[in-house]
Amino acid sequence: MNMATFWIGLLVSWSTALLALWINPKPVVWIAYGFVNPLLFALPRIAAAVSSTVRARLAPSWFRTVETVAMLVILVNAPGSLILHDLGVQYDRFLHFVCGVLIPFLAIPVVAAIRGKHASRAGTFWIAIGIVFVGLFGFELFQFTSDRVFGTLLFYDQVQSITRDVTEDILFGTAGLVIAAITLWRSKRVWHRFAVEGINTALPRSAS
Repeated sequence: MNMATFWIGLLVSWSTALLALWINPKPVVWIAYGFVNPLLFALPRIAAAVSSTVRARLAPSWFRTVETVAMLVILVNAPGSLILHDLGVQYDRFLHFVCGVLIPFLAIPVVAAIRGKHASRAGTFWIAIGIVFVGLFGFELFQFTSDRVFGTLLFYDQVQSITRDVTEDILFGTAGLVIAAITLWRSKRVWHRFAVEGINTALPRSAS
């Protein structure tokens, strides 16, 4: 695994937490970047350290890719959490779309590794897409509840309503998910790259 990417990701998150204490003192911001994001960022590495099954089934390239994507998401999202959302600058639609495209490609190897080499391609595909889709709605529901119940104002700005923000986030994320799903389903080469080469316990190439 790439230690440089790992430590850069943690440094970006912790630096954002420190800046939040000065620029945007809302606890939900510095807690997220100081504790929650680093924990989620380190979770695949922790799982690999404590579980020989995780280490055996998922290829090292998967861990490197996950950490790279997570680091970039933290880096791109930090300006919004610190100040841009409060100024009414909405650029995170692009981020939701990109995550909708990328996350299914990261989920496929995990599902394939869990289901085993004799699992069908169709089953692995629909389980992975379903998990990502449910996760998308769950994350937005958490955002909505946090802002509506606790008044955090973390996930939407002062200009547009929270309902519009959540709706647009779901639509952009779903659009990215559809593109990823079509690509994975129609391209055997792409499927092989992620569902076979992405794990050590590979699915049979002829799985249907």
